[in-house]
Amino acid sequence: TTTLAKVAARAVLHEGRRVGLLTLDTYRLGAVPQLASLAEILGVPLRVADRPGEVAAALGALGDRDLVFVDTAGRNPRDPGFLDLTATLAAVEADEVHLVLPATMRPADARQAAQRFVELGATHLALTKLDETGAVREALRLAAALGLPLVWLGTGQEVPEALAPAHGAGLGGRAPGRRAR
Repeated sequence: TTTLAKVAARAVLHEGRRVGLLTLDTYRLGAVPQLASLAEILGVPLRVADRPGEVAAALGALGDRDLVFVDTAGRNPRDPGFLDLTATLAAVEADEVHLVLPATMRPADARQAAQRFVELGATHLALTKLDETGAVREALRLAAALGLPLVWLGTGQEVPEALAPAHGAGLGGRAPGRRAR
């Protein structure tokens, strides 16, 4: 949710985009109020969908927006509720699905989680908490091993300042270690 807030704020404040927010996270306590505060600050509409059948109407209400950012609850891929997320994301029909992983996560766990989310349709990767680890190089190696384009690097809680595009870090929008073809 914090990464989504940073990306949405950048789109509104730095790019002048007309943004809408949709949250599917009615699972985590405080998630909806957190995004409602962001929506109010940015002056953008927020819609909430509890189940797959509500997604189309929520997206329809945001149809006049340049970009619609969809927030989901952080889920354990081993959790039975993970299948609920699968159905809800399928209803969104997103152009891009960004997997957000903390750089502090154990590489073996991150690889396992990423594989499940790639099966779900993840298309891009954001690494967060780079400010909380001394193992930045290992986190970047992990990003390369996952095979998803690395697009965002998170370095703190400040919205939107503590987020940088990965290409701004000299990575060219590619997973580190990959060559352009």
